[in-house]
Amino acid sequence: MESIFFALVQAGVLTRQERDYRGYTFDRYHIDPDRLRQIVHDVAVIRYLLAKRQAGVRQAGRIEVIATLPDHVPLDPEVRRTIPALAATLHRLITEAEKELVILNPFFEASGFDRLEAALIEAARRGVTITIVSHRLSESSSLNRRVIGKLIRKAVSENLIGHFKVYEYRTLEGRTSVTLHAKVLMADGRTAYVGSANLTEYGLMHNLEIGLLIEGPHLHQLQDILRAILQSDQVELVNEFP
Repeated sequence: MESIFFALVQAGVLTRQERDYRGYTFDRYHIDPDRLRQIVHDVAVIRYLLAKRQAGVRQAGRIEVIATLPDHVPLDPEVRRTIPALAATLHRLITEAEKELVILNPFFEASGFDRLEAALIEAARRGVTITIVSHRLSESSSLNRRVIGKLIRKAVSENLIGHFKVYEYRTLEGRTSVTLHAKVLMADGRTAYVGSANLTEYGLMHNLEIGLLIEGPHLHQLQDILRAILQSDQVELVNEFP
């Protein structure tokens, strides 16, 4: 309340009429109603313009560079500080998701994926549906299978398995070898990472990796691609991770 009082004095809404030397709380002030109405009006206009601008930004979309940048890259320190870290950004997308997460990634590794696993389990506890697409998930010796299997067993132990769907992108017999190489993490159909990093320790923390964080209408095209991938005959739902 004290800060509001001084703001009104500074704005000329309140003017001191009589001063009591025991302190300002006993002073007498005059309220200028016309000045107060003008300030309230100005604030309302500013709030409207800010809301309109923010809505325009959301509609136009936003694209931001995120990266894993090794120290040896001779990037200006001021520029480096403006580029969000890739691992932290992916973790934030997972923790802020409200309804759905879709992850496409060809290579998983325990020491890298462990940075995201707890956040994915917590997202499932919030009711988020999590779809993961990778390859070599049916091979018993596959590292991808071991890493994703650990996540799924954790989900089963907490009765969260209904929130997970895991798909294998397969190379079909008799067809030219075409494999999954895309790296995407989309949250709620509103924000997505698209870039170069695998979900490995080196991809998230050490390699030179560059990606884009995308928001806005451009995501409709990406959603169409993800939907087509899940409908492809090269994608099969994986039901068991022993």
